[in-house]
Amino acid sequence: MVNFKCIRFVFSNFFGLDNSEGVFEDPKGNIHKNLRLLTLFNYIFTYGPIFVADIYIFFAIGWGHQVLVLAIETFILQILIIYLT
Repeated sequence: MVNFKCIRFVFSNFFGLDNSEGVFEDPKGNIHKNLRLLTLFNYIFTYGPIFVADIYIFFAIGWGHQVLVLAIETFILQILIIYLT
């Protein structure tokens, strides 16, 4: 239920519902700082090990294997997800 993305629903006013709208006195200090910190933790603990595995596969597996193609795909998709986040 609780993950790195869950905090975004607290103040996002999800689908315009009143019960999902967070009202804060200082959103930059109270929420956005914590949101940036959680996003950084998400990058380190979620994407970091996958990047390490992809880089290892790039050097360990020869060209033509499906695992190498999968590593290239996950590497590109992770960069795209990080950019969009």
